[in-house]
Amino acid sequence: MRLIVHCTFTVLALLLADVNVAQVYPNRPIRLVVPFPAGGGLDVIGRAVAGQVESQIGHPIVVDNRAGANGIVGSEIVARARADGYTILSNGAALVVGQIIYRKLPYDIDRDFTPITSLGRGTGYLLLVSASSPVRSIKELIALAKNKEGRVSYGSAGVGNPNHLAAALFSVRAGIDPTHVPYKGMAPAVNALMVGEVQFICSPASVGLPQIKAGRLRALGFTGASRWPVLPDVPTIAEAGVAGYSFSGGFVGWWAPAKTPAAIIATLQNEVYKALQIPKVRDFIETGGYSPGGESSDEFGKFIGAQLKKFREAVKAAKIEMQ
Repeated sequence: MRLIVHCTFTVLALLLADVNVAQVYPNRPIRLVVPFPAGGGLDVIGRAVAGQVESQIGHPIVVDNRAGANGIVGSEIVARARADGYTILSNGAALVVGQIIYRKLPYDIDRDFTPITSLGRGTGYLLLVSASSPVRSIKELIALAKNKEGRVSYGSAGVGNPNHLAAALFSVRAGIDPTHVPYKGMAPAVNALMVGEVQFICSPASVGLPQIKAGRLRALGFTGASRWPVLPDVPTIAEAGVAGYSFSGGFVGWWAPAKTPAAIIATLQNEVYKALQIPKVRDFIETGGYSPGGESSDEFGKFIGAQLKKFREAVKAAKIEMQ
């Protein structure tokens, strides 16, 4: 009987402690680790939401770009951080795909992280070439690659990054074999395209659109199942001649270290959800080629499981070897 009473009081104490944590959290700045360079899709979406959330909670959210090893460096920082809600991760499909393509990682997505919520779910990528390129259609790009096999290359934000998968799958479906050139993030890949280091990339819309408007890049197609409303004249890649091709793109989400109290996770999820209801934030997400998220931690976890299956199939189809 004493054991039962003791256990009951222990459980109640833990629950009350969790509630107390939620009542005082946050009371100081939060560090948001973005494991890619500034200017990429994960960075701009993460910053937009973080800016709104910090105005809601009354404490700064400090964005810390820790690029390296396709997001592994920054992600490990969060995996090893204290589970107190003051160090969180803004990552996306790269975190999921890493579980598939790397033989050894310094963390495990299930063991070392707790999902908070998604900020946005991708609807597709823009297949881009330089504005100075003579290529003006998907068919012309395919013809160029077939005529100059081995001399046509494409850039990405890293091996196994979703934009790498999108371009690799396009190449497989189109019957071409261009050289893949991985960079340390999407922003460096875009810069490489503009100066002619690579001939095409599949870019998050939020990153590519400003360069299109500035006249530096040209969109040949959209990887999604339907056209992107912001650029309705740009055909889907399937419409442009690669039958059956479709790639919805990645997503942006927040994670906390494993064992972060549930009350803190719920607080962060709720603040993100509220932020995504703000018209200017929602419009920014949608204009960037994403559909707003904000779901519960459990729902986000289920979504991640589905993404793992999807990307496993994509990695196999694109014949990407384990690293």
